[in-house]
Amino acid sequence: MTHLPHRTRRIAHALFLSVTILMAAIVGLLIYVTAVPTLLVAERAHSFGLEVAWPVSGTARAALVACAWMSAGIALFTLSQVARLFRAYADDAALTPNAARAIRGIGLGLVAQAFWSLLLHPLSGLALTMDAPVGQRMLAIAIQSDAIGTALAGGLMLLIGIVMTQAVAVARENEGFV
Repeated sequence: MTHLPHRTRRIAHALFLSVTILMAAIVGLLIYVTAVPTLLVAERAHSFGLEVAWPVSGTARAALVACAWMSAGIALFTLSQVARLFRAYADDAALTPNAARAIRGIGLGLVAQAFWSLLLHPLSGLALTMDAPVGQRMLAIAIQSDAIGTALAGGLMLLIGIVMTQAVAVARENEGFV
């Protein structure tokens, strides 16, 4: 079996550490947004180009926080799979079932992120404007090109992970003949 060069393993280890730090930062931000949801309300209002002149209820803030938790959960799942792949590379285990599963997981995470982004915009708009006066409530539906790109990249990663799983199985079978 071929081994990854030492430099490649060092880079993978550094990337593993970077992704781990990023995941911790996301958790910290999520905790902050949950404790102080006014930041989230302001960010979502800005993303819709709204000046919120009405009081935003606790229910609306809770819905926006729930959307943030779902977004963060999907991002953390995807990043955990990225970290798993970097860890496998750092451990010189590139052509293993674990690495193949990580690649499939990255693909699933990216596809989930793309589909969630299609739901997030309308859900956020509804939550943000649920307390608005009649006539100022909104349902906004948006399909963004980055969601399409993310879905395609996720599908590609999913397929690469499936093919890699099959390749690892064939390589193991061939090793048995030698």
